[in-house]
Amino acid sequence: MSADNCKPDRFTYNILIHGVCKAGVIDEAVRLVKQMEIFGYSPNMCTYTILIDGYCNARRVDDAFRLIETMKKRNVFPNEATVRSLIHGVFRCVAPRKAFELLIMFLEKEPMMQRLACDTLLLCLSNHHMATEATLFMNKLSGRGYMPDNLTFNLTMTCLIKGFNLDETCQILDSYIERGLKPGFNTYLALMQALYSVGKCAEGDRYFDQMIKGGLSIFLTLQCNGTSGGLPVHLCHTICSRCCTYYLVGYAGSVARKIKQ
Repeated sequence: MSADNCKPDRFTYNILIHGVCKAGVIDEAVRLVKQMEIFGYSPNMCTYTILIDGYCNARRVDDAFRLIETMKKRNVFPNEATVRSLIHGVFRCVAPRKAFELLIMFLEKEPMMQRLACDTLLLCLSNHHMATEATLFMNKLSGRGYMPDNLTFNLTMTCLIKGFNLDETCQILDSYIERGLKPGFNTYLALMQALYSVGKCAEGDRYFDQMIKGGLSIFLTLQCNGTSGGLPVHLCHTICSRCCTYYLVGYAGSVARKIKQ
């Protein structure tokens, strides 16, 4: 480019840095950043995010964390994309429990980043079926006024239902419902199935009542007609009974037909 009297700008450098990071040549990416600065272009948010992802792909987690410190010193503060790259990258590099420990230690020192990191970290914990760690994190966040988005909340609750103490899972769910979050149909369904399977019918009924009052009864028709995989027979019996309690005859009929099949 120089031979053609064409001077690269920051956008060009970011493309080059992204390319070499993708190829796994992180040291060349660092060299390009230094060259970019010589030409008078300071690294921006995009540059640092690309480098963090590159460091993680090269399994250089410590360098990725140090780069966050460099950003702050240069008054370039991480945004959601940067934090997301860091969290997913750390989970790619090390064992999931070690990743959780490293990220918790880091976030304790970076309170300004906690809100940006929460949803992504909960998502990673849920994807790795880390119910105990997800519970610990949600309890900690609850005391700080954090509210996950609905998608993250429902994925996390499904993880807790499958892998954690049901009583504590119900307590966590109830505490977030009181603060305005609305569980999805699949979350209610998984929780009801878990509660009924261990004989906690009263609790299962309570969540069924919540689900109906929350306007989610339409999903019963879809589920019971088999478009979403169907329901276990014992749960069909229970739901049929509860539908009758609410005079939802159409839904009860759908469930009854499912049982006969």
